Amino acid sequence: MFFHSMQDKENDCGLAVIQTVLHQNGLRNIHFEAIKKFITSEINQGLSLQDIVDVFEHFSLMTNAYKVNDQKDLSQVTFPFIATVSNNGLPHYVVVHTIKDEMITISNPAKADIEEMELDLFLQSFMGYVVLIEESKNIKVPQTIVKNDFLEKFYKESVDKVPFNLKFKIIMYSMFKLIIPILIIIGFQYLMVFQIEMITATNLIMLIGLSFILLSVYYYINIDNLKIKNDIEKDMQEKMVSSHYKNMLNSYEDQVNKNRIIGSFWNILLAIPGIVQKFYFKVNFVITFLLFTLIGFINIYLSIFSLIMLAIFSIVIYLNIKKVYNYQKGFVMEVNHFGSTVMQTINSMLDIKIFHKQNDSITYIENSVNEYSDSKMRLKEAENKVSVLHDMFIYVIIILGFVFYMISFIMSLSVSVPSLFLGLFLLFILTSDSKNTFNMFLDYQKSKVAIEYLQSEINFANKVENKSPNLKAIDQKINTIKLKNITKKFGDNQVLSNFNMEVNAGEILGLKGNNGSGKTTLLKILSGLTTPEAGEIVLNHEIDFSTLEGTTILKHAMLYTPEYYIYNNTVENNYNFSIFTKKNRECMDLYRELNFPLEIEDGFVVEADGENISFGQKNKILLLRSLKIERDIYLLDEPTTGLDYKTTMNLIDNLHVLAKDENKIVIVVTHDELLLEHCDQVLNFEPMIYT
Repeated sequence: MFFHSMQDKENDCGLAVIQTVLHQNGLRNIHFEAIKKFITSEINQGLSLQDIVDVFEHFSLMTNAYKVNDQKDLSQVTFPFIATVSNNGLPHYVVVHTIKDEMITISNPAKADIEEMELDLFLQSFMGYVVLIEESKNIKVPQTIVKNDFLEKFYKESVDKVPFNLKFKIIMYSMFKLIIPILIIIGFQYLMVFQIEMITATNLIMLIGLSFILLSVYYYINIDNLKIKNDIEKDMQEKMVSSHYKNMLNSYEDQVNKNRIIGSFWNILLAIPGIVQKFYFKVNFVITFLLFTLIGFINIYLSIFSLIMLAIFSIVIYLNIKKVYNYQKGFVMEVNHFGSTVMQTINSMLDIKIFHKQNDSITYIENSVNEYSDSKMRLKEAENKVSVLHDMFIYVIIILGFVFYMISFIMSLSVSVPSLFLGLFLLFILTSDSKNTFNMFLDYQKSKVAIEYLQSEINFANKVENKSPNLKAIDQKINTIKLKNITKKFGDNQVLSNFNMEVNAGEILGLKGNNGSGKTTLLKILSGLTTPEAGEIVLNHEIDFSTLEGTTILKHAMLYTPEYYIYNNTVENNYNFSIFTKKNRECMDLYRELNFPLEIEDGFVVEADGENISFGQKNKILLLRSLKIERDIYLLDEPTTGLDYKTTMNLIDNLHVLAKDENKIVIVVTHDELLLEHCDQVLNFEPMIYT
């Protein structure tokens, strides 16, 4: 038997192959989060061969990475092993389980099933590197791994938020949904079997009336139950999305990959319905099991038979549901990949046209559509197979129910005709309703893909309940900023090293230098958006900070950056940032008066990201948005980009007003020599000198 793990995201193939190899060597339930604990390098670019070898060492699985010079050697090594292949031009890991008779069996984390293919076809994409197992007899789970069932924790925390009265109501509704049809049939059967000779029109009308009353109650229960379910989902989604969004606002540095951010929100919306379905499934399963047991009051043999059939069906479904889960995971990956493919081609339309890549891009889109369609078809086929198995279970249990009673008569067991039909009817009701229970279970299994995606997001489980941080207050006006030995790294790239600087109110400081020299990073340090590894930030010669992140610095500092966004709204609402609320006038007292004409009407409606205006007009709006706000410090990153000479001079005049007339600190990152000429001092980052 070969094990197979799928990646959660495009860069997770390294985690998936590690999990597959560990499973194949006897270690079950080792989740991605447990593996990540042993990875010290940045994993957004994927894992290196050395990363994989190092992780295995923590599990006492001795491995090593090799370059394969002769492809014939692949069939001579110990299985399983990890191989590097090319996947759409990108390096990718797969697990090779066996090579036999020119056929190879692999576990590809990007696919839902284990694949068997011709060895020659595999070698066409093989990139020549493998990770081989050299010693596995001492393999074990490290003591540092603490079992943390995120799925169960996520479910428990979500369900605990549902009020007890609603839980009780759901349980009662679920019970009455099954009991009401049974009561109606028992009433009619009693009348037909025991009272048929004495039945009167009055009794019959009363029974029909009572039946319609019960059916009305049945209708109300189903409608109200659905409303409760939708309300629970809505409330849970709102709280979870809001909590996650608050954490995003408090963690600027984590919000780099937009696709991952959007993916996390979508997966919250997808995960919550599955969580609710799991609760409903548990309730319905317990009630169904109890009612199957109660059939024993009619006939103990039928009850035992029913429970045995239910157990067999549950085992069969469990064995098939894993495939549905894998296909759902593959389908979600293809949906994300298709969306990413379309967005990339749309954003690069000009590149495609200029470089004559139209036909290639069309083929690229067509291939992505085909992969999406294939994954959807496989998912539907797997779901249909499981659904057909359930339908067969219903028919088989009814047929065998009749067979059971026939055998009972043949063997002269004590069975009456009324109990025969009542027992079979109850069996039919329960097996038919089990379709709903089964669908709840299926929905939950599919939602696990979304839940595990959230688990794969670093620290999501810990972040989701975090409250807004208590910011350290800066209570006085800032007149001086001094930086001492500031050092900042991004991964292995050091952008600032022992950096020193001082600037005072009334001054304009210019920063110039090559791209990547640390100028923009410095502005983000000063605005508290990122934290340096070392150094001191001293305000007013008396307040020392190791970082301004987690302080109220943004009540004193205003940052302009071309990264800001233009919303689909009017020009005026964009520069006033009156986008999310109609109460636009509440913050007017924070605005400064300044002369900065846009040469575009305030009422003009701008498209999202300024698609219908020029780059220069977009930057004017963003500059006006930043310069209108009253602050002690103004930090501007390349403010003259896209501006004409007249607007540039107008901007320079406004910066002079800020520094000289209003006694503000102004720090400008720019390559514009005209702007640099009007700075009081200029700091050249390469070489780092003052001019």
